[in-house]
Amino acid sequence: MSPRDYVGGAPRIWPVRLHVLACITAAAWVAVSALQQGIVAGWVAFWVLGIAAVAFAPWKPQLGPIAFVALTYSVPRYSETFKGLLGTHILDWAAWLAFAGWLVWTLRSRTRLVLTSPLVLLMIAFAIWVGISAAAAAWAGPPWAPLPEHHPVQFVHAALLLMVAAHVLSSREAGWQFALAVCAAVTANALLQGVSGIYLEGDIAALSVIALSLAVLGARIAPNLPLRGLFVALGAALLVIFGSAQNRAAGVALVCALLAASWNMRHRWRWLAVGLPVVLVTVIVLLPAGYLHRFQAIWDPQANHPTAGLDRATVNERLELWRAGHRMVCDQPWLGVGIGRYPQVVGVNMGPMHDKYVAHNSLVHLAAETGIPGAALFVLLFAVAIVSLQRMLSAKVEDWRRADIIAVQVALVAYLAAGWFISRHDLVLAYILVGWAAALREFGRR
Repeated sequence: MSPRDYVGGAPRIWPVRLHVLACITAAAWVAVSALQQGIVAGWVAFWVLGIAAVAFAPWKPQLGPIAFVALTYSVPRYSETFKGLLGTHILDWAAWLAFAGWLVWTLRSRTRLVLTSPLVLLMIAFAIWVGISAAAAAWAGPPWAPLPEHHPVQFVHAALLLMVAAHVLSSREAGWQFALAVCAAVTANALLQGVSGIYLEGDIAALSVIALSLAVLGARIAPNLPLRGLFVALGAALLVIFGSAQNRAAGVALVCALLAASWNMRHRWRWLAVGLPVVLVTVIVLLPAGYLHRFQAIWDPQANHPTAGLDRATVNERLELWRAGHRMVCDQPWLGVGIGRYPQVVGVNMGPMHDKYVAHNSLVHLAAETGIPGAALFVLLFAVAIVSLQRMLSAKVEDWRRADIIAVQVALVAYLAAGWFISRHDLVLAYILVGWAAALREFGRR
């Protein structure tokens, strides 16, 4: 064993062995727990493989975020299988093991840490504030019982994986591999549900738009023609998912994503004046007529298409939920009502039929639950990420990093736009993208 295999007098091989042993133990626990809950064997096998893949993180640290997104976003969010995924705490295992694998990798590779990166520091501050809000919620009444799909533990996952991403998504290889995992997971999710399952489903629609920019990225930077063709096919599938879901929040997100992408294209004004209108008209022509009718119901009270009643009702319902969130902010402007407690409090204010509702607006939801400071930190985190990426583009980056920077920025814009109409303040993928932005910013200086 060479001197380089020692850190502080202890062989480096032992952290690797401990990590692999932890992954094997977690995989076994996941298998037993999932089978006891009656999860289909195919899903159990996939989850075990996902955890097992993290065992290789000390050599390929990007496998941590890749495994996490594969496990999380390939499962339909509103299915019994997803409840099983949460109930077995597989995502907790995946996040912590990804973080541990990254730590072991840093020992082996002596990688420079970016703990003082503004984005990392902002995430730490945001996570601490969320923790304070969670503690306040735990002490307050009624009993703290957050919805499983919006449990505050997701912010722990977000902080851990942002840290990992900030150190490992700085290379061309890691970029296209992570993009492939996201696109494949979202596509698989939709295929499992079928067209009828994704119709009007906001989660898969928003994910399809966020992932679309990553599909374009992969088509540009993947190392060979077959992989680039695969990304093109996945991009086409994501567009089909978007059109089939007919979700209005995703439609707004797509328009904002196109504007963000066009802003950084060469001959920007020519593209904005000519290219963007052509793309928008093409998209409108190809979209199902029912999709456009869903927007018509917002301003036309006489609209009578098949979903007109539902479309108007959801608009009115969102306005009521936003007003309820505003009242919570006014009542508790500093700590909010407690992270995870919006559904409980809104149920008290609007009646028990609303006690499973979220604000359908990420910013309103966070402001209501964590107060104005929590919402401000959230906005600052994503604003700094987008501005940092824009500054890198202004520095005339011309290699593959330019494609990475644009794709991450567009994906973040799509996420924020969709979040104006759905509550995905706890979407871990978005925080991984912020970590990716930090990696491009910090390691691009080398």
